[in-house]
Amino acid sequence: MKKIFDSWDFKKQFKITRDELIVKLKEDMIDTRPAFPQISQYPMWPTAISPIAKHIGDNAINLPSGHNLQEEQIEYICNSIKTHLGV
Repeated sequence: MKKIFDSWDFKKQFKITRDELIVKLKEDMIDTRPAFPQISQYPMWPTAISPIAKHIGDNAINLPSGHNLQEEQIEYICNSIKTHLGV
């Protein structure tokens, strides 16, 4: 499980956090948001210990998507992400 966590941990891989990346992308006119937290964190669901689901909720980003995105828009989004992550 550690290997999965390391591959999705902004703090360990980049000099920018997920939330900082979201702000930078917003400055580039790219609408994003954090991924939803694990469902068992909501009060109406039973509490469950699910470290992978929690980790994804704490680190993942929802990016623009849709059937109507043009190739140029996708390239712009990808290039912006690469620039801000320094890759």
